[in-house]
Amino acid sequence: FPVYLYTSAWDGTPFMVLAAAAFAIPTVASAVGGVVDVLGEERGYLVSEIDNPSAYVNALRGALAGNGESQRRGDAARKYVKSRHSDAAFLSSLAAEAEYLPRRADCVAGSCSGAEAKIGNQSAAFASN
Repeated sequence: FPVYLYTSAWDGTPFMVLAAAAFAIPTVASAVGGVVDVLGEERGYLVSEIDNPSAYVNALRGALAGNGESQRRGDAARKYVKSRHSDAAFLSSLAAEAEYLPRRADCVAGSCSGAEAKIGNQSAAFASN
């Protein structure tokens, strides 16, 4: 099975780590920036000694051990990304902000149009689910 290796001395929240997590691919990554937030100890294999190649090798060995732990962590990462970084999570967070997006009732009453109406209806749909 695949394992994604991400080595970086610094970073924000890298898209490639989010993408690997979204597909439940077990990830070995340097413990820097937003990588720590996305993977954590329960969702990936973090390497604190980012300048030590042996630390990455040891983490890769753990990820490839074949004991089911890698799949469990990959699944947990996927669940986290879906709940925090998906389109639905984004629209839901916007809908939760008062007056950030037009409310569905306003759009039905005709006070919004075009793209606003579409976004308003989507945000209302996510807010109601």
